[in-house]
Amino acid sequence: LQPGTNWEIFLLPSNASHDWDKGTAAATVSERAATLSADKETPHPCVPGQECFTKDRWDYAYPGVWDGMFSGCSWKQGACTYPMQGNDCMVYTCSSSDITCPSHYAKKCPGWT
Repeated sequence: LQPGTNWEIFLLPSNASHDWDKGTAAATVSERAATLSADKETPHPCVPGQECFTKDRWDYAYPGVWDGMFSGCSWKQGACTYPMQGNDCMVYTCSSSDITCPSHYAKKCPGWT
């Protein structure tokens, strides 16, 4: 996890094709970061003679760092990872993933390759 970001984790419920106890479950994960809003005042006052930012400055600023689908997942209670401490964390293990970076909905800036 990068500083200033958070993860949204959606654990899909067990059903006929996904079972947490059998290690065949699935989850979606997104890492998100904060971005400045183009709908409010500019982050710096506009001073005559200096560059004044317009709304299009933030056209490619998206909160989505990456997102993906994890499959073949199981869970157990076990040792926590840093920065958490203890042996009572829910530990998820998945056998495969399909990750998109940047997030699948990000509008690519001109020249993106």
